[in-house]
Formats: sequence, C-alpha cells, structure tokens
Amino acid sequence: MVAAGVETQETRDRLSALGAREAQGFFIARLLPAAAVPVWLNAWRGASA
Repeated sequence: MVAAGVETQETRDRLSALGAREAQGFFIARLLPAAAVPVWLNAWRGASA
C-alpha cells in the first residue's frame, strides 16, 4: 500500500503501522523539477544511510 499526501511524521508513523510501506507527500519532499530529483535522492539516501 502507498500512502499519499503524507505531511507529518506522526501521519507517516500511523500509516506505516497500518501497513503502508511506501509514502509520498510534502513530509517526504516538496514538488521538484525533474532535474532536481537526482540531487534530492542522493541527499535522502545519505541521510537515511
């Protein structure tokens, strides 16, 4: 299940507890131009590693 519209950590945590293994929304990242996605992804991977 993918949770859409996730805006806070609390919401992400609750949805995860309900079985959502993927999420999207402003909590994850604001809208980005396509060219900025690789930069964001590298930073996110570094933060979660």
